[in-house]
Amino acid sequence: MKTKEFGGTVLNTIDLALSLDDEEMFYGDLLEDKIAMLNDSLNDFVKVYEDRYKTTIVAYAFVGERFSHYGMIGGNGEICGTSSETMKLEHTLNGCDDFAFNITEDKHLELVKMDHDGNNSMKLRLVTKNEFETYSL
Repeated sequence: MKTKEFGGTVLNTIDLALSLDDEEMFYGDLLEDKIAMLNDSLNDFVKVYEDRYKTTIVAYAFVGERFSHYGMIGGNGEICGTSSETMKLEHTLNGCDDFAFNITEDKHLELVKMDHDGNNSMKLRLVTKNEFETYSL
């Protein structure tokens, strides 16, 4: 994705809310626009990926690890994940208070879902049609 330097934040809902200060009423619309732009960039990347590797991407999966300052009570160190078979990033955001999309230094799109107990840090995995059909029940 050419939209950001590697190792930077693409979208963080906490930063977005703080930047609006007294203009909270614009938060929902602005967040929706930013997610739409991120979806467009990711769709462009997927098209290039499909052409390059002669494959078809049918879903996004984010896989990673849970961090909780409460330890195992909050799921600390456990594997976590979320997915979207519609290939829309907003469908991966359920069950969190805030979230951030980052481009890691190793060039992965990372989703960090934050809640009152900790956060889930997950990297994007593109799911091919063959993988989806092989592992679907």
